[in-house]
Amino acid sequence: MRVARKAALLGLPALLGLAVGGSLVLAQQPQRNVGLSDAERAQCLARHGRVLIAGFSGNEVCALPYADAGRRCTSGSQCAGDCMYDGPAPRPGQRVTGRCEALQYGFGCRTTLENGRIAYAICTD
Repeated sequence: MRVARKAALLGLPALLGLAVGGSLVLAQQPQRNVGLSDAERAQCLARHGRVLIAGFSGNEVCALPYADAGRRCTSGSQCAGDCMYDGPAPRPGQRVTGRCEALQYGFGCRTTLENGRIAYAICTD
């Protein structure tokens, strides 16, 4: 295995110079910022999807809408996706309502509800 390949597998910085037998070998990280093809983009838009960036990877993804997007809810079982809360921090034990998740997109910060209470809040890349 070449030294450059080993360096890339070890996750070293994008361009790392290694002295090997008096020559300089550059190691590159795996390709990033992969876009959808024209056909994939057209298919996504035809299905009323949105082309979004998938977290820090920079890759484009098609985020399709849920049929019940925006409907009022208190639990994920009432939605095709999750029941999302987007309001002020509730008092301990306070019951709240949310809205059914709009897009099939697993990135970003979200607060979900179960049985009218905050189930969890998480940020995902």
